[in-house]
Amino acid sequence: MPDVAVLDDAQKVPPQSFSPEDTALLASRLKNARKAAKLTQSELARRVGKPQTFVAKYETLERELAFFEVLALCHALGVCASDLVRSDVVGLLGVSEGGSQ
Repeated sequence: MPDVAVLDDAQKVPPQSFSPEDTALLASRLKNARKAAKLTQSELARRVGKPQTFVAKYETLERELAFFEVLALCHALGVCASDLVRSDVVGLLGVSEGGSQ
């Protein structure tokens, strides 16, 4: 079995948050998906077991979403999370839509 390197605390990568631009884009896409699904903020919030203010706050950028919350919202909206962020992820990785760098 190959040796597995163990990282000490100084070598661990800290969690990264999205840039303000990416956060705004994600919130906008989620809001558009909610409207396309013809759901109110209250209806979507009920589907994910949260209060209406949860949806209102991320849509108005008063609150950032955790990854698991994005997944729950996508599931409730019937959209694929990868489709929601695909073009941005591709751009951030420096890969064209065709897959080459």
